[in-house]
Amino acid sequence: MPRSRVGRIFEHFVLLGLKTDKGLLPFNGLLEGISDIEDSDLQNLVSPLQQTYQASVYAHYPYKDLLTKLDHQAVTTLCFPHGVSLYEHPPEEGSQFHPFIITREDGSKVHGAALTFYEQVRDDGILDQINTLCKEFHKELQKTSVGRLSSYRPLQQVYAAKCMCFVMSLPFHRASEASLLHLHKMAMKLSGSLPLESYIYNLLYEVQLPPPARSSRLFVGKRNMSCYRPGGQELPLLDYPLSTVLSMLGPKQLITLVNCVLLEQRVLVTSCNYYRLMLVCESISALLFPFNWAHVYVPILPASMQHFLDAPVPFIMGLYKKGSDQDSEEFTSCEMCRVDLESCTVEPPEELPTFPHSAEMAEELHQLAAKYKIVLEGRSEMHDSESGMNSQDGISLKDHRLTEIKSDIIKLGSSSRLAELEAIVKGVGVISSIEGNLQEVLDEKKQKEADDYKERQMKNKALQDTNQQKFSECVREVFFNSQLRLFGHYEKFVIYPSQCDMASWLCSREMISNFDKESFLGDQPGIRQPFLCRFLETQMFATFIDNKIMSQWQDPDNAVKVFDLRNSAKVAEVGEDHQQKAIYEKLENTAAIDAMVDKRSVSADYVALAPHILEGLEEMCDRVDGQFPELNSQVLVPPASDDDQEDILTALVSKRPSNGEAPVMDRKELHRQPSLAFVRKNSTVSEAYIQFVDALLKEIKVKTKRMLVGKMGEEAVQLGHADPTLLGLEENTMIASLCDLLERIWSHGVTHKQSKSPLWAHLQEFSQLTNMVSWTQMVDTFTPKAAEPGAFTAVLISAGMRLLYDFTKTSSDEEEDDVAIHHEKTSADVSNFLPAEAADKVLTHRRKGSNPERPRVLEPLPDNLLVDVKHIQEMKDIKTDIGRARAFIRLSLEKKLLAAHFKELLANQELLKSLYKGVAFLRCEDEREQALYHLLSLNTADFRCFTNAFTSTELSYRVLVVPGKRFAGGISTTTANAWISVAGKLRDSDRKWLPKNVYDFSFESKNLGQLSTVRIGHDNSGLAPKWLIDHVIVRNETTGLITRFPCGRWLGRGVDDDSTERILVGETITYSQIIDTQSDTSQSFPGRQKDSPKPVRRPSTIKRSKSHMQQVLSDSVNRLLKYVHKPEKERESVTLLLCGDSGLCTTLETMLSLGFKSSRFFRNNLYIWDYLENVHRYLLTHDLEPCRSLVANITIINNSLQDVGKDGKLQLLLCIAVRDHLLPEWLTYLHYCPITKQMYDNDAFLLDEPQVQFLVNLVSMLRSYHISLEPSITQGLDI
Repeated sequence: MPRSRVGRIFEHFVLLGLKTDKGLLPFNGLLEGISDIEDSDLQNLVSPLQQTYQASVYAHYPYKDLLTKLDHQAVTTLCFPHGVSLYEHPPEEGSQFHPFIITREDGSKVHGAALTFYEQVRDDGILDQINTLCKEFHKELQKTSVGRLSSYRPLQQVYAAKCMCFVMSLPFHRASEASLLHLHKMAMKLSGSLPLESYIYNLLYEVQLPPPARSSRLFVGKRNMSCYRPGGQELPLLDYPLSTVLSMLGPKQLITLVNCVLLEQRVLVTSCNYYRLMLVCESISALLFPFNWAHVYVPILPASMQHFLDAPVPFIMGLYKKGSDQDSEEFTSCEMCRVDLESCTVEPPEELPTFPHSAEMAEELHQLAAKYKIVLEGRSEMHDSESGMNSQDGISLKDHRLTEIKSDIIKLGSSSRLAELEAIVKGVGVISSIEGNLQEVLDEKKQKEADDYKERQMKNKALQDTNQQKFSECVREVFFNSQLRLFGHYEKFVIYPSQCDMASWLCSREMISNFDKESFLGDQPGIRQPFLCRFLETQMFATFIDNKIMSQWQDPDNAVKVFDLRNSAKVAEVGEDHQQKAIYEKLENTAAIDAMVDKRSVSADYVALAPHILEGLEEMCDRVDGQFPELNSQVLVPPASDDDQEDILTALVSKRPSNGEAPVMDRKELHRQPSLAFVRKNSTVSEAYIQFVDALLKEIKVKTKRMLVGKMGEEAVQLGHADPTLLGLEENTMIASLCDLLERIWSHGVTHKQSKSPLWAHLQEFSQLTNMVSWTQMVDTFTPKAAEPGAFTAVLISAGMRLLYDFTKTSSDEEEDDVAIHHEKTSADVSNFLPAEAADKVLTHRRKGSNPERPRVLEPLPDNLLVDVKHIQEMKDIKTDIGRARAFIRLSLEKKLLAAHFKELLANQELLKSLYKGVAFLRCEDEREQALYHLLSLNTADFRCFTNAFTSTELSYRVLVVPGKRFAGGISTTTANAWISVAGKLRDSDRKWLPKNVYDFSFESKNLGQLSTVRIGHDNSGLAPKWLIDHVIVRNETTGLITRFPCGRWLGRGVDDDSTERILVGETITYSQIIDTQSDTSQSFPGRQKDSPKPVRRPSTIKRSKSHMQQVLSDSVNRLLKYVHKPEKERESVTLLLCGDSGLCTTLETMLSLGFKSSRFFRNNLYIWDYLENVHRYLLTHDLEPCRSLVANITIINNSLQDVGKDGKLQLLLCIAVRDHLLPEWLTYLHYCPITKQMYDNDAFLLDEPQVQFLVNLVSMLRSYHISLEPSITQGLDI
């Protein structure tokens, strides 16, 4: 006899039924006292036969097992998730089969298969209790208007559900289903060749679990079932028909569902059948390979645990709904994927990236279905056990044929010829009468045809099963190949730790990065990046990489090993570069899959013994028709052996640490999966919510820290917060992950889901409530005496409104020039920050001909939550509440007000209590304060997550032009028509013409992006067109981002460098910096004594040594090199690196100014551009091949830019030289050009050959890199 303990397929056989030791116990507590019920409470009155009752295990074999202890509570809960039902008549559906799964505390899984059937209750005590409950129910019903005419009738018979199940280590569900159906069939029959105990003993103790890559065959009645265990290089075991899943959902919806699970969304599967819930959940989990779901996984959610659907963590849960009585809509939220298996629909969350090549995958699945004759349209055929049809006979299909045969024989018997034959036969003595043996002939023929039909049916069923297995294997290969395409070269980006042992690495695991996500995304085609940016942040991907790293210390994880082996074979076949191309390749080698499945179905490595008579069980026990018999437990004891005892001792010793040391943490402990043990230990709702609150707090701490480390970069490494190999993750991915987390926090414990985004619903409730209270306060405060111009604004300020409203101007004020600029229409942003006594003095521009207004001080934007909510509401390109909530988070984060806004939002305790349960995260004060503290830490970094995300939205920009001081003591003005154009990384605004003497205005435009340059100029008209500009400030009125554009130069002909148009390069500043700047420039207004700022363009007046210039030039080139090595989405403005204060072009201009002879007696000073024009004229007369590019560029700039001054032309020429890598040859020629010696001193930088050679070598380092100029720099040039 084979070993009885080691390697069993079926570890336990369990029988379950009503828990009768303490009488009937209600499953959900509805029977705990029936009080007086009125007509209005009739819907709460439930008949005892419509309720469910507690179940329990009343028999299981083997009874004692030290290695595989049976979890009675888990098995009972999953066999009867909604309790035991009672019926007055046997249900029509018959027996029903469903598998289940138990997740232990250590993350290991135990599989089960249950067959539920119905039998009559024979216990008189239970019958009496049921009749008593029904009688009490009838009395209460008679108190209502509906039940007054009803009469009570005692129940004569009651049927209750029972269940028998197998518990297994591996999910061999086809074999378990066939075995349970066969056992049920044998138990219900009164006669049989062997006792029932023989079949159970054979399945429990005589069917071996095959080793990896081997199969075992067992006998189930007349069928032979093969159980194959995959090897180390094969995909894991999946004993479910994927054809049924595809028939229900279709290829497109199946791919959508897999995509949601890969991105770790909350997935809720609903059905009125337990088997379908397990089928879909297990199939989806298998299609994730080589990744494993690392979160809550409950394919069959018991009724007592439905509060876990509010869990703000990723999960896969199956919810049973009986018909249309239960609607799962109340459990859906913004980040939940809802799968309804009754309507065959999948509703994914909004704004979720699609799986790469999903259309091609769907088409390939359609082709495979056609090849294997799988129907994918319409509802799937129901599982045999679901429909309640037992495949026992099937003989009725041939009954009509047998009737025809019988009628033919009867007709033959009535003929005269048949009478003669009958007389001859009787004389011989063979038979006495043909009619007497007619029934025997018919029975024999009928039985033969029935046997033939059964045989054909079994062959067709076996062929169909084999075909479905082939199709399932092909579907799994299609999904696995998609993972190979996406992650085939992942090993090149794994960052292995510097620690020598695993324990040290585990201690610092959360502080370091183990995968170069940035470089990996850079190697991927654009079609894959949206999905991969989200997926790289999932726990299942982190677990996969962790297992890969841990394989250097211990045996590799099976998923990693299989993936690496298959990937190596793929690379050897098609090459490594081929996998990185955005090409979809279909599954080609289906013939090998067919051959593999055929081989498994016909051959077996181990054959189990057939059932036999057990020793000590010579006679069969007494049986009652329709009742499952009581088994003889004495013969179902496993045989003991020396090997068995050795296995038990080995298992017990392995759990005990040696030498008193703690055992080393393995991968299961590193990524422990939530289990049912958690649910049982935390049975109350409040305790479960506490666990979720702690998990959310930990998650928000980790995410905020990662965001800060990613933004700090090298500085984080120097401070010891990150690994030296850590590279910043794409900002958009981190922000999206934070938005998902905040949505889950706001959905935790919500009482009523008013929107798919609980966060946005909370913001709207707060806004409406605050506006209502504020208007009430304003009306109470406002009196007729205060109704003077500007008084209404003061009242708004005193009431704390900070509301935006249209300021009414007089008709004469609005009669201005037809220009594209509109002045501020609101005064709230002004009066909010002015003193109360000046609140009524709203500044507007003056009319034509009036004295110029004094330049206003730029007030800070209001930091009120309501203002930002209104900004989001006005965004027309956002259509959903989820999108608005994410836009609000991004805007608040960019303005560094995220923590302040949430603190203001959560300060309203009354609103919080009305929206959330007491155990919700937002109602836990300590955890909420800690979360706000972590969000406050994000203020230390600068995020452009709103500006970079909403590129097409309409935004308002405010421009403040600060003029310089005139020689007469007043501020500089101009009679010319001035204009300004603002440019950013996304686009440029058109020219905005300024009304005369107006320095403060606003304009609307599509999102310009991060601002980089400003073009400002005028038409040089009027008597005094010359205009001195100190600087320009532009503020994004939505995000509050302030950019300062220094100038310090004149605009006008005959002054400075003869420029009427200038390009100003901006730098981002804070409001505190702008206060300092305005306090300095305000002294140039009338009544101040300080001189106007000096022009910033005269670098020749600044004495710098050649060594200092070398250092400055080296630093500017190094900054450019760092710029080109950064990912494109993380690069700052290249214009600032070229034309900023320390930019390369600015530094080159300073270098060219050293030793330049610019001063002339009684004439205007010379500029570097004058020198280059002299060189240009010299080159025109000397056609030198290396200098043709210099001549061509100077000619184009002079002809195209008539209004740009000499310094502006020089700046543009240097930018073009850097872009086209022309500086080395130009500098070399300028050094030897005769014009240089005429216009420079002998000690000039440009005449010092070692210095020039140093500069040539320095700028030559940029030859290998492409530097693109922003369109605002080259505007008007065709170069």
